[in-house]
Amino acid sequence: MIVKATTWSMGVIAAVIVGAPAQAEIFKDKGGQGVYQQVSATDTKLPDGSVVRVESFVGWFITEMPAPYDFISERCNGTVTIAADGKPVVSRGHCEVSSMKGDKAAFWYSGVTAEGGGKWGWMSGSGAFNGINGGGTYKVKAFQPGAGLITEWVGSWETTPQSAAK
Repeated sequence: MIVKATTWSMGVIAAVIVGAPAQAEIFKDKGGQGVYQQVSATDTKLPDGSVVRVESFVGWFITEMPAPYDFISERCNGTVTIAADGKPVVSRGHCEVSSMKGDKAAFWYSGVTAEGGGKWGWMSGSGAFNGINGGGTYKVKAFQPGAGLITEWVGSWETTPQSAAK
């Protein structure tokens, strides 16, 4: 009788655990560094003397957070408007990120490099990044025109577990 009761209760516990809704992961005020290398840039001069530059970068997120956020590779495409006096006015674009396990997500960014930073926000994700939502700010720590940049970023976001998204 004890064996039957124990087997029955283990079955109920297993059913409750398997059927329990997965919890969203929430990250508040987390951050790290982004390191980017420019791979292409094409300039178009406008009649007022300003320039629109289309840029592509590859890069990496480096954090002290657990996987998949600990080391992420990135591919970014965007534009920067440069005033006639040579000062960047605004840069905007998007990046696709990949974790070491192949999870993918995308985020947008918008800011002014010359003033040292801007804002960013998650757009979508899959795998561990499923249902990702949120964003934050970034600051440019080092910038070398034609070569690349280093940023520090901070933000808050949450993800939806895959089992809850079905």
